[in-house]
Amino acid sequence: MTVAFMSTGPNLVPVLVETTGVHRGREHAMPYGEHILGRGRGATVALDDPDVSRQHARIVVEPEGLTIFDLGSKNGLRVDGRRIHDAVTLGHGDELTVGEITLRLQHPAAQVAQALAAAGEATVTITNTKDEREAPMMGLLWPVVGVLVFGTAVVALLLV
Repeated sequence: MTVAFMSTGPNLVPVLVETTGVHRGREHAMPYGEHILGRGRGATVALDDPDVSRQHARIVVEPEGLTIFDLGSKNGLRVDGRRIHDAVTLGHGDELTVGEITLRLQHPAAQVAQALAAAGEATVTITNTKDEREAPMMGLLWPVVGVLVFGTAVVALLLV
C-alpha cells in the first residue's frame, strides 16, 4: 500500500483554466471551500461573458474532490459537453462550459492518484488542512523544551 501525503501548497491546489474567451489562459486557483462562478460582484471566479449569470454555478472543493452545482442559470452549465441539472463530481481534465467560456480543471493531486491506481497501487490520501501559520511556533516549541530539560539536568548534577 502507498501512502500519499497531500499538502495544501499551491502546486497541489486544483485550478480552473480558461481555454476560450477573451481571458484564454487565465487561471483560477480553487482551494478548499465554496466558489461561485459568475459575472457578478459576489462571484469568487469572475467570468467576463454576457451569457454568464451573476451567480451561474457553485463549486465545492473538499479533500475528496470537487462538486459543481448549476444555480439555475438561464444559459445552463455543461460538463464535458453534457448539460447538467444536478450535482456533478469533477475530475482532472473535465471541461466546464459556462456561457461561451470553457474552463478545464487541472487537479494535480487527482493525477497522482489516477496514475497510482492505474499502476495497481492502493492509495490513502492524508490531507493537512491545518493553518500553516501554526507550524513555525510548534516547530520551535520542542527545541526550547529540550534545552530547558537538559539545562535543569546539568544544574542538578552540578549541585550534587
